[in-house]
Amino acid sequence: MKFNYLVSDLDDIRIKENRNIFLSDPYLFYRVKTNYFDNVEVANYTRSSKSDLIDDYNYIESKFDKYIEILTERLNYINKKEYSKIFWERALSISFYRHLVYTYEMFICSKKNFNPNKHECNILSTESYLIPTDFEEHRQIFQHSNIGQEQLFSIYINCFYSESKFCLRNINITNSKLASSFKNETNQLNKLFYKIQRNLNLNVFSKILTKILIFIYKNKDPNLVIIGSFFSNKMINRLLFRSNGRIKIFKYQFILNHKKVVDFGLRKILSETNNNFDDFDKYFFSTLPYCMPKIYIENFEDIISQLNIQKFNFKYVTSEAWLSDSKLSIYLSYLKEIHDIKLIYNEHNYYEHPWIGSLVNRESKLCDIYLTLGWESNKINNLVTGSSLALNFQYKAKKKKKHTITYISSGAAAKRPAFSSSYGWCAENAPLYFIFISNFFKTLSKELKSKILFRYYPIENTKELLLYEQNYMIEDDLLIMKKNNDIKTQALKLMSESELVIVDYLSTSYIEALIMNVPTIFFWNRDTYFISEEYKDFFKNLCEVKICQTHPIEAAEHVQSIIKNPAKWWYSIEVQKARTEFLKKNFGKPENMLNYLVNISKV
Repeated sequence: MKFNYLVSDLDDIRIKENRNIFLSDPYLFYRVKTNYFDNVEVANYTRSSKSDLIDDYNYIESKFDKYIEILTERLNYINKKEYSKIFWERALSISFYRHLVYTYEMFICSKKNFNPNKHECNILSTESYLIPTDFEEHRQIFQHSNIGQEQLFSIYINCFYSESKFCLRNINITNSKLASSFKNETNQLNKLFYKIQRNLNLNVFSKILTKILIFIYKNKDPNLVIIGSFFSNKMINRLLFRSNGRIKIFKYQFILNHKKVVDFGLRKILSETNNNFDDFDKYFFSTLPYCMPKIYIENFEDIISQLNIQKFNFKYVTSEAWLSDSKLSIYLSYLKEIHDIKLIYNEHNYYEHPWIGSLVNRESKLCDIYLTLGWESNKINNLVTGSSLALNFQYKAKKKKKHTITYISSGAAAKRPAFSSSYGWCAENAPLYFIFISNFFKTLSKELKSKILFRYYPIENTKELLLYEQNYMIEDDLLIMKKNNDIKTQALKLMSESELVIVDYLSTSYIEALIMNVPTIFFWNRDTYFISEEYKDFFKNLCEVKICQTHPIEAAEHVQSIIKNPAKWWYSIEVQKARTEFLKKNFGKPENMLNYLVNISKV
């Protein structure tokens, strides 16, 4: 008796007549309707400890450096260029690192679990493969979709078992509704998130003033341009005015022919194997003809030819979005390579640096100046202490409160984009994440739970994404609470209107709440968020005053004890001192960052 080996819950590819299934990822147990089958086996997670995570991180780090060397040569050959290694490293950016992680996850899972003597499967036909336009679409496919998992697995089977009989047939779903619905869902999500960002930055007077200042300084040559940084209009206006036009907002645009035929002749060059390749090397390079975004092959010359006819008369660029924006990454790489225009990375709005497996060291090597949110380190040579000029960190708490407690949660992704413990609620960490919050809710009284506004990740807007569903994991508790799943309603607004804010994961929300100075509690699960030795005291002061909670039952008991008057606890001397000291050490004053950028523009 063989089991149908499954890497997704994509029904089109399942062997319908086989009622025995093997689920290669425990996540699938929550998605597949297992009661339809006679026998169900579930694989273990590929990692179960901090040491496993560290091993995987170190392995990928070594492979990244090796592969960049190889791809520099091959991409130069394909595109008839002689660009440096750092050009391609910047152009591919952290998105290429993510592809390494996605492929390694599929490789190691398949190597550990797949056995042709025990398993059979269907795989995708190569005609069904989705070749992404850019790395943004790439992430949606290979981290967040079923068809992406099937594509990576199908490539694995073709790489190592091409002559075997256990693969019953290649499934062609090119013309199915699945592929088109995935792309539609991706487009809708991107539009929605950009709309939210625009709304967040909406201030009519400031926007009008921005346009006036741009007009006034239109003939002034800048020294520093802002591209893809989410600064508020108020801060942009101050930069334009104080620099006397030496700082400008810059918009770039490329006209690309997305209908170009995929050139598999060129792409085959990417997959060539070297004599010293191990099995993972062979698999990784076999994915590139079908996974490398078109923007680096078919559309690459479109971008370069448009850049070659432009004039660039500035010395610095500051950007935030470039790490996850393929076009912008290529653009900034070109500016550095050809015109020696320096890149300032103004750090995105969360703290990555304290965690084991942090990508900060690698990101800092891709820019000329790493402008932090305000923290310091003497281990990164190009680091400058900065702040954030984003509107979400300038939001003010409302005096009139509409909600007793607003609980901010997140979608727990089934697949991780990096081997960083900053993803303490994703992949293999998801069950522990839900156990933590489930124990928290179980300890709260029913009366208190009825006062909670639960802001959970809007699953109905992300139904194609691979997420653990909170409704399934903490369903009984959610029935008692009020819920807000409208992605159009800013979490910032809800927090500002709340007597108490609870954040159950470590990203941006808890920082926003601390800066807003609303009574706040956030969770730090030490079993999933592994902090580095250098930053072991990062949350120490916040833990001592119970802002940062590391145990679910103690967190619930604390909430019960303060809920009649959260402000009394929050505005006590010791709590405010801990909050102020944390922000002073880790979040700089916006004025200092304004001064730094204005001074750079005068050089």
